Formats: sequence, C-alpha cells, structure tokens
Amino acid sequence: MLFWFLEFRWIVYFFVVSRSIFVRQQELSGINFRRSKLSLKDSQIAMSEPDYIDTDYESDEYYDEQGRKVKEFESFTETEPEVEQGYPCATNGQAEDVDFTADDAEYVSFQQMELNREEPLEQTRNIETGSSKLEEFSRKLASSSKGSSLTHPGYTKEDMSPTVRDPRCKSDTLLACLWPVYVGNFRCENRSDEFDSVREYFAWKGLHVRLWFRNIDEYHRDFQSKAGIYDMLVYFVSERDADYAIRKCHREIYKGYPLNVFPGREPVYFDPSRSLQATRMKSGRIYSELFFEKHVKFIQKVTVTCAVKFDTRSGAMEFASTADKAKAQFGERLFKFKPVPHRLRKQRFLEQDILDQIEAYLAYHPNALQMDPNDKYANMLLRNERPNVDPKPKQPVLPLRRGPTKQMQQKRLQQKISRERRRIAKAMAEGRKPRCFDRNKPAKQRFKKMVQKMKQGFQNGVGEF
Repeated sequence: MLFWFLEFRWIVYFFVVSRSIFVRQQELSGINFRRSKLSLKDSQIAMSEPDYIDTDYESDEYYDEQGRKVKEFESFTETEPEVEQGYPCATNGQAEDVDFTADDAEYVSFQQMELNREEPLEQTRNIETGSSKLEEFSRKLASSSKGSSLTHPGYTKEDMSPTVRDPRCKSDTLLACLWPVYVGNFRCENRSDEFDSVREYFAWKGLHVRLWFRNIDEYHRDFQSKAGIYDMLVYFVSERDADYAIRKCHREIYKGYPLNVFPGREPVYFDPSRSLQATRMKSGRIYSELFFEKHVKFIQKVTVTCAVKFDTRSGAMEFASTADKAKAQFGERLFKFKPVPHRLRKQRFLEQDILDQIEAYLAYHPNALQMDPNDKYANMLLRNERPNVDPKPKQPVLPLRRGPTKQMQQKRLQQKISRERRRIAKAMAEGRKPRCFDRNKPAKQRFKKMVQKMKQGFQNGVGEF
C-alpha cells in the first residue's frame, strides 16, 4: 500500500512539473510572437526582394522626367519651333494646368519648353555662363536630348562661387544661389558613406555637389535607413548643372536601381492617362521601387517609365501607354491599383516642404554652403578629372542585412571577453573556481584557455594577461 502511495505521489509531481513547463513555454512563445509582431510593425524589416537584385537590369530605353519617350542621341532643332503645350512644372503660387493629352509627336520636354519660351532661359534668370567652354556647353545642352553623349567641360574657381539667386527659393541664405534636384532610389550600402557616395557619383558625371539633404521622416526610418536606398535633395552651383543632372542621370541604373532625378523646387506630376496609384501592399512586407517596378514590368509584360514609393504601403507608377496602364490595372494581383488624381507629384518632397529643416541644419553648420578647399572631388573637377565609379558591380550588396553587421559582432565579442576576464579574475581572487555559463563547445574552449592564462599570470605575479 505504501509503495503505491509513493508511486502516485511521483506521478502527480511529474504531471505538475510537466504542466508548469508546458505553460511556461506557451507564455514564452506568446511573448516572442508578440515581440516579433511589434518589431515587424515598428521597424518593418521583412522584405522579399533579394531575387530581384540584378545589375544587368536596364530601364526601358530613354524617358525624360515627364515619362515621355525620347530617341537616343536625338537633337532638338531650333529651326522648327514647337508649340508650347503648357509648363509641366508648377511656378510660384498656383500651379498651371498641364495638357496630358498631347501626342508624343507634339510633346515638348521640360528642357525644350524652357528653350522655346519668349526669352531664353539664360537671359530670363541672368545666369552667368563664365568661360567660353561653359557657354558652348550651355548651348549644346539646350539643343541636346536625353541620352546624348554630351559631357561636362569642368569648372573654374569662379564657377565654384555662385552669386546668382534663384527667385523661386524663399530662403534668405546662400541656399538661394544653389540649384537643387530631387534624387530618388539612390543605393548606398554604408550609411556613413552616404554623402561621399553622392558626391562621388555626380563627380563621375562631371558635377560638383555643394550640399546634400535628406528628409528624416517615417518612411526613412522604416525602410530607407534599413535598406540603404535613399531619396534626397542634391544642390549644384548652377542651374545648368541641375538641368544636366536631370538630363544625364534620370532613369540611369546605379548599383542595380534606376534613379529618379527631378527638379528640386518645382513639382513634376504623373500623367493621369498613363499612371496608376498602388494603395495596398502585402502586409508585413516592404518593397523598394525596384521591386515595385520589376514585378509589374515582368509579370504584366508592360513598359514602365517611372515608379515612385511614397511610404511603406503606397506608391505610383507611370506607363508608356494607356494600353500598358489598362493591362496592369486589371491584371495585377499583388498590388491594388487605382487611377491617380489629376495632380500627383513624382517627388516625395521639395525644398519648400523641408526648408525649415534645411535652415536649421545650416544654422548649426554655417560653413556648409561654402567651398571646402579640401574637397577631393571638387579639386578633381577643377583639374578636369573624374573618379572611377562602377555603376553596375557584379555582386551588389543586398538591400537588407538581417541581424548585426560583422563589425558589430566583433565588437560584442570583445565586450563579452572583457566581461569574462573580469569575472575570472574576481573568482580567482576570492578563491573560487571560475564557471563558464556558455554551453557551446567553442565558447567553453575559449573560456578554458582564458582561465589557464589567468592562472599563469597569477603565478607570475601578474593579475591580468
């Protein structure tokens, strides 16, 4: 009888312990699940993009900032003036209406519209061309099309000190003497090298970058800072340089991603007849503009002229034709498309949207607008030299690295070793045996070697090793 009673007690004890362990595991799993949901909601680190990283990807032929097709190396002739179809970018005050119904043959690009105005752009805004080389370059730039082989002639020291103010800029600082462009989808693997990467890329194009500024908003924190894909305002020393950057860099592939380059002070709008807005993206995922563009382009077999992300859940896309638009709208299943409003801006932000942030930055960095005599890229451009840049590396870094970086792992390991050293020394000083709390074999072997070296140090009269 006593035997059965003892057996029953052991059975009850085993049942209670097993149940408590099971309940604890469920609680821990629930905590981990809630933590994973919170981290996914707050940081949005999940992506399904690595399969889309392709340095051989080419944007669909050549398209200007308005999304209209421009033949490669085609020059606009000044002998046959075009009829002005409306200014594509909003001027100061109320934006003018844009005629999006114009045929491709009647389309006039942003640069050509400026050229065909009653007064030349240089005379209207009193741009100082400087040397004869820059005058010749300005003339060729005005008559060339996107995709031409026109190169920048370089700078003189006088060109590096702009004095002409842009009346569209509302700042009272020297910022009004600089000319910004909005650059989106710019790939940079290391955040600490972001500014250097921007200057290096445009110096490769022959352009000097005086100032660079990004908008630190929710989209930047949730996606851009983690993926290494940024948008920003890049300031040049002349309007000619800004126009050249738009003409030369828009839709160019840089490290596997097509750049979006638009004016920085005037909005450029999507064409409602050829554009769609994506309002629903898969929950728990964040897609870059490249994934957004490639998925629709390859799955629906359409031609995409521009793809823009506004935040983690919405974006817009412009197509080459209304037929491509209809095909994507009714055939797409991953994204929910709807027609875009009449005025949907392609830039996520303009200078006027973040002018307060820029002026606050300039207040803390008053020399940011001045020429840095130690700027290596500016000195290269003054010597008419260019840095070596590989825009299409064979093995690009993935947009997102899961977990800590290699440098952070090494730093944490060194911190752990330092803590173990102090713990071993304290145990030996108190006459106790040092204890290893790690369970993996390499950590135990490392701990054992540390104890042996510490013992030798104590025997030799040295408290540390």
